[in-house]
Amino acid sequence: MTATASSAQPPHRAWLVINPSSHSFTDTLLSDIRNTADKKGLKICGESRFPKEELPDQRTLEAHSVDTVILFGGDGTIDAMACHVADWPGNLLLLPGGTMNMLPRRLHGDAGPCEIIRAACEAPAIRSLPFVQAGPHRSFVSILAGPAATFVHAREALRAGRLRRLWRALGFAWRISWSRRIHVSGLNGGFRLVMAEAGEQAEKGKLRVAGIRARHLGDLLTLVRSWWGSNWRDATTVAQLETIAAELRSTRPIHALFDGEERILESPVHLSAGLSKTQFYTSGTDQ
Repeated sequence: MTATASSAQPPHRAWLVINPSSHSFTDTLLSDIRNTADKKGLKICGESRFPKEELPDQRTLEAHSVDTVILFGGDGTIDAMACHVADWPGNLLLLPGGTMNMLPRRLHGDAGPCEIIRAACEAPAIRSLPFVQAGPHRSFVSILAGPAATFVHAREALRAGRLRRLWRALGFAWRISWSRRIHVSGLNGGFRLVMAEAGEQAEKGKLRVAGIRARHLGDLLTLVRSWWGSNWRDATTVAQLETIAAELRSTRPIHALFDGEERILESPVHLSAGLSKTQFYTSGTDQ
């Protein structure tokens, strides 16, 4: 397996997947994206507005002779499409449209959507991306699993501006986080939250796992201070390992976030690392 970038043909026929509820979406920016593609001779053959509309499947893309899917959304939207067409021989072009934009930044640095399209058309290069596999699901950034993953409901309530639901979600997540734990093979004890990511170690078939204990409020505050200092993995409440595979276990179904999108998994959950068959356009220092 290799994640090294290689030269490629420029995109010619594209399908545009948009998440209008993503952080950076505006109609003006969407218009700029379409105009930039048109000026570069990149024909947009179809569009899907996710999640209200279904993602295009491989049969649809092949029927329209599409060679590239342009994704304008957050990491969750990107992850959903990459998993949806995992065996499709075409390429994905990621544009930053979410809050974190970790995948587009990995591939394109701080370039904006129109700059990324121009780079793909003028100096095309592609590469695979590492992922963590958990059953039928994949994550290209990280998997967050455990009772503390239920805080995602508070995030969604905040995004929607529903304050009453926000407080209910915060209360539920807080109670669950302190009353339940999950276990990880190779690490002792139980954890409130587990993070699994592949990174470049996927080239060796390895993934990195970190478990967060936080036995009381003091542990949580220590972890928060470490997180702000960007050295949270060194906190005493964090246990780590690098491994070929890992297993998550719990007496209850496991809440997990795949690049920010929630899934409920039955225990045990088997984790492994890999590299995507699908290729991604890259234009940053990652080459």
